[in-house]
Amino acid sequence: MRLLRLNQVRFTADDRVYRQSPGWLIGPCALSGLALPGLALWRTFGHLPLIFVIFGMAGALLIFAITGAAAKKALRPTNWLVAWNGKRLLIKFRSYLNTNFDPDDPQVVELSLSDIEWIRESKTVLETPDSDGGVERERVVFLEICLKSDAAALRDRLAYEQNLTLKRGATWRDYPVSVVDDRVIRIEWKSARNRIRPGIESVLGALGQSTRIESGEGQARGVISAAGRARLDSEILQLAQSGRTMQAIKAARKAYGYDLNEARRFVNQLLQ
Repeated sequence: MRLLRLNQVRFTADDRVYRQSPGWLIGPCALSGLALPGLALWRTFGHLPLIFVIFGMAGALLIFAITGAAAKKALRPTNWLVAWNGKRLLIKFRSYLNTNFDPDDPQVVELSLSDIEWIRESKTVLETPDSDGGVERERVVFLEICLKSDAAALRDRLAYEQNLTLKRGATWRDYPVSVVDDRVIRIEWKSARNRIRPGIESVLGALGQSTRIESGEGQARGVISAAGRARLDSEILQLAQSGRTMQAIKAARKAYGYDLNEARRFVNQLLQ
């Protein structure tokens, strides 16, 4: 394993590159853009009250600006997550959405075939409390890569990335790559907000020609139903590391009875 700066990465003609699909951004962006003339026409011909037009246009403009900026980033060359050419695997652990950092920082991990013990698909159900006292469930599909040695270098680098985002007060947090169980690199492949293309079957088929595929089993993980504090902390940290900060804070409040500020400090401590 070695860490690379982005300008050190050289793709070859044999590279199969896997990217974040911008489709989930294009839909809201287009709808909010269409809402602007729609509200104007409704005001003109349907006598919509002016106050509704003002608030409606303000909301549509805000959504259009946010999703439009993210969609623009998704079309840049930096929007890639995994690249495989049959000899080495590249994982870009700094999300293309987190772009206001030093470009000379290492943000790619390179693995050779000799570094990898096995790969597998892992399915998880994340459970977090909602505002009504119920539970929100989100199905997430991961690609897991088990190394033959410890992934401490990547784990430390990911902690550095988290600290950068916290210091800058970023409003968008996207961390599709994490390290679990010391040797396993976990990549979020499909969730409510992430969808990597081509699909996970493609990357498993490509990597499976050169390395062992473990049978993946679905897991139902309840953030607030785990027995021990260590497990609870691990689940809350996983939410925070993947960018679901508010869900992590809600889970900490539900699990430990914290108020909002205490839960926020607890999550920040886990991330350090």
